[in-house]
Amino acid sequence: MNLRLAAAVLALGLAWAPSVAAREPGAAAEPSDYERNFSPFFVERRAPAAPNRLGLEWTAVGPLFFEKSPANAAGDTARGFRPFWVQLDDARGQPRARYVLYPLFSYTLTDDETYKWSLFELIRRTDRRPEAGPARTAFDEYGEFDVFPFWFSRRTADPADSYRALFPIAGTVKHKLGFERLSWTLFPLYVENEKKGATTTFAPWPIIRHRTGAAHGWGVWPLYDRAVRPGVYDRTTWLWPLIYNHTR
Repeated sequence: MNLRLAAAVLALGLAWAPSVAAREPGAAAEPSDYERNFSPFFVERRAPAAPNRLGLEWTAVGPLFFEKSPANAAGDTARGFRPFWVQLDDARGQPRARYVLYPLFSYTLTDDETYKWSLFELIRRTDRRPEAGPARTAFDEYGEFDVFPFWFSRRTADPADSYRALFPIAGTVKHKLGFERLSWTLFPLYVENEKKGATTTFAPWPIIRHRTGAAHGWGVWPLYDRAVRPGVYDRTTWLWPLIYNHTR
């Protein structure tokens, strides 16, 4: 019985004792590569993360509290309290990203002059940081604000690429939702989209359709529809999806 008890105590001590990499006699007290394991209360690891650089990572209370540096190729440090709060800071300690119950809320700095925040990826804003100052080039003058699926807006230095759209009342969005241009008026009464040089008009959507430009054809869905893009495809449907013919 005493032998079994001693073995159990020894096993428990090995499980809870910190695990440190072996060191040569005379080496520094704090090794460059080590692990301290008091799982699940605290675990700390230090190991090479890049040439001539050591990485430090620790977790506490299982995976809940954590810190990791570097966390990416840019050398940023990540820390937080999963899943409630995660932050990313650069090597200077400046904020790069903040996440609250991701994807509920996120705030990121896409570069030194631009920020982006989103609420559940449905309400999103991208704009210049106040401390960035006025835009130096036309490319720098850029901002977006969306409340999906009702409001879409973009501000650029070129009025041709700027827009404001209120769904389903009226508006036009550009280079969004997979289209080069998408317009509507009292949706679904009138919709027009442009993609790869072809313009398709619906009145109302999706029943009556007419194509012009790089593709042509017309249809009364689901009874009949034909779309032809010369040299690419010729597609016809009858009583969709029952009868379908697609040639290339």
